[in-house]
Amino acid sequence: MNTGKIRFIIGILFLFVSCAHVPAASVNDVYAPQDGKLAVRFLGLHKLGMKNGESTLIVTPGGTAILVDAGRREDHARLATMLETAGLKKLDYVIFTHFHGDHTGDFSRLAAAFAIGRVLMPRFDNYEGPELQRIMDAIQLRDIPYGYLAAGDRIELADGTTIEILHPTETTDYPDGVTGSQERTVFENQQSLVFSLRYGDHAFLFTGDIYKDTEYLLVRQYSDRLASDVLKAPHHGLGTSSSLQFLLAVRPLLTVVSSGEPTESTLSALRNRSRTLVTAAYGTILVTGDGHMLDVITEHEDATRGVYGE
Repeated sequence: MNTGKIRFIIGILFLFVSCAHVPAASVNDVYAPQDGKLAVRFLGLHKLGMKNGESTLIVTPGGTAILVDAGRREDHARLATMLETAGLKKLDYVIFTHFHGDHTGDFSRLAAAFAIGRVLMPRFDNYEGPELQRIMDAIQLRDIPYGYLAAGDRIELADGTTIEILHPTETTDYPDGVTGSQERTVFENQQSLVFSLRYGDHAFLFTGDIYKDTEYLLVRQYSDRLASDVLKAPHHGLGTSSSLQFLLAVRPLLTVVSSGEPTESTLSALRNRSRTLVTAAYGTILVTGDGHMLDVITEHEDATRGVYGE
């Protein structure tokens, strides 16, 4: 990881030592099958100024399809089109990082449109929001296998891809004193699933909507183990997250912000530490890897360079 072996196709091909002009990627390029490679698509669900919603599609070299979060309910039609364009009829895993409406999507419609192999999520006792109940209703209706993830769990696939869960602990419940809706929202974000995706030399860090307090906890617990080539920016690039201490531990080559409304000061901090791309500006961002070299292709050439670009 952090080998420097990463190149970008965003209207310009960057190789760190040379560059050449090439056309921006087409939709077919971004969603085309990447047989034998790891393909991570940070899905461009929103345009600039739109409310945040987040979803990432991972397809491993062996063809295992993993959807991490599903955007907002109103994003379903766009999400389904993206999955179909990628040639998918089945999602082997759907992972929910937490149960807020900008991540849970419309799971009942998703499960009706695609075969679902297994749903994985954090265990959160006494969660009071409606989103988890909607997920469980769809699981029960279609008899979908499901399970819970917690720190220390690992998913190991036959093609060598691994997912290691770093946060939260086995069971989450509201602590004493957390009673108001805003307090609950903050606490729920802090309990998002955080996991490392690895294949060969590549490492990706997924962070849900964690805040700086959880970032500090992760740095204390894992230190250099957080180092990753690609960081999915916590909490949509908002000012609640992306502390300097955390960024110094992760040391990403690329940071992806899944957002339509990131905070400019946070973007500046991210850009000071890594190449930073925002899905609202670039559309879907495809990162592929053969175990040694990572390639980055964006759906659009950023029309807002200097604002949400570099």
